[in-house]
Amino acid sequence: MTDWFDQKFQREVYRNIVQEKVHKRFATGKAPDSQVLKIGLNNLLFHMEYIELLLERRQYLAADTISMADLSDVAQLSIIDYLGGIPWEDFKTAKLWYSKIKSRPSFKDILKDSIRGILPAKHYADLDF
Repeated sequence: MTDWFDQKFQREVYRNIVQEKVHKRFATGKAPDSQVLKIGLNNLLFHMEYIELLLERRQYLAADTISMADLSDVAQLSIIDYLGGIPWEDFKTAKLWYSKIKSRPSFKDILKDSIRGILPAKHYADLDF
């Protein structure tokens, strides 16, 4: 599970969304490539469906206790959520799981982080979004 998110999710989703919207902007000053973003957002939907499937069978991604898979996924989802790229209304089980992790004391400092020049989604720091 951890490898799925550290490698596959990172390659298919995170890289296409975050590198285009954030890294590219600051590294090159260029606008994001809409085709690359579209690929990342389409892949995100596939991965969110998989997360939903996993969470229908257990409380966390790999087991009924939190694991590295959850932390790996949430680390990447958090920045995509900051950018407002996750259609949470379509993934209610994943949203509940994300809220549960987002509410952990160890996660609260992450919600205070910001990216210069990019405002977070309005719900980003809201634990009960």
